[in-house]
Amino acid sequence: MEGIDYIKVIAEIIGYVAVFFAFVMFQQTHRKRLILCKLIIDLLWITHFVMLGGYTIVCTTSISVFRELVFINRDKRFFSSKFWLFAFILFYAASPIFTWEGIHSIFPALSSVAATISLWVRSVKRTKQISLAVSVSQLIYEAVVCSYAAMTGEIVTIVSIIIYFIRTRMKNGKSLL
Repeated sequence: MEGIDYIKVIAEIIGYVAVFFAFVMFQQTHRKRLILCKLIIDLLWITHFVMLGGYTIVCTTSISVFRELVFINRDKRFFSSKFWLFAFILFYAASPIFTWEGIHSIFPALSSVAATISLWVRSVKRTKQISLAVSVSQLIYEAVVCSYAAMTGEIVTIVSIIIYFIRTRMKNGKSLL
C-alpha cells in the first residue's frame, strides 16, 4: 500500500479554495470586483499547479496576475492603452514555447488569450460569455495534468455563469426559454 501524497492533497485543497472564489467571481456585477476575484483565483492556481507540476499553466497564470493588475487600473491613462492588450496576447502565445509539455500546452495559451480579450471589453456580460469557451479549453489541460480541483472549478464556473444569466433574465422579466 502506497503512502498518501500530501503535496497532491494540499494542492487539491488550495485548488478547491480557488473554485470557491470562481463561484463568487461570476456573481459579481461590477468589473473591478470581478477582476479582483480573478486575481485571487490566479494566485491560488499558481500555487496549486506548481505543486502538481503543470508548468505551462503556471506560466500563463503568472502572466495573468500582471494582466489583472493592469486591467484593474485600466481607467488610468497609462493602463488604458491597447498596447497592454496586444502585449498580453503576445506573452500568452509565446508561453507554450518556453514550457512545452506536449500538445496540451496550447490550451492554457488559447484560453488565456480569450480571457484577456474578455477582461479587456468593458462588458461584464461579454466577459462571462467568453469565459464559457475559456473553461472548455482549460478543462482539457487540467484533465491531462489530473487536477481534480481545477476540473471541478471549470464545471462550477460554467454553472455559475449559467446561474448569473438565468438570474439576469428573470430579473428583467424574460422567459428562460
